[in-house]
Amino acid sequence: MSSPEKPTHEEGYFTILEIRQFLGWSSKSAPANYLQVFPENKKITIGRTAYYHGPTFIALVIDRKSKPSDPDDPMYGDADSPNLERWRAAKAEREEIALARDKGNVAPVDAVVQIYSIVASSIRHAAENAQRECGTRAFEIFIEGLNEADKRIKEAFPSHHDNGQADGIL
Repeated sequence: MSSPEKPTHEEGYFTILEIRQFLGWSSKSAPANYLQVFPENKKITIGRTAYYHGPTFIALVIDRKSKPSDPDDPMYGDADSPNLERWRAAKAEREEIALARDKGNVAPVDAVVQIYSIVASSIRHAAENAQRECGTRAFEIFIEGLNEADKRIKEAFPSHHDNGQADGIL
């Protein structure tokens, strides 16, 4: 089994040391923030040596240098900065949500609200039938239960219940 061949400068690939030298960065300059967002498909690793596509790296540097400094952007600050840690945590959370969605463990809020409305309508119909057969108190018990459920759902998901309708599901 043969190992991949070392990419050439003619192909546009350089080690991080060569890129630092080209940019005039010291050996302690901060390309770590760039490496964390560098596209994997523009990097070739052979053994322990990584070769980066030079034009892509330079474009990334120019792009970042041309933007105003944003303290919440992980590219600004050192590799252990609180900004970078927040960015990593947010990225991990997004990945977990995407994974849960891919596994079918997450439902869109609109779909849940629609199902909730259908279920509530069915229960209201049952409450009306109970009222006809058993009296007003049976209907009131159903309504109290629905309103309590509605209240708890709104407490659990406060930003998703305001659709312009009056309080209560009925």
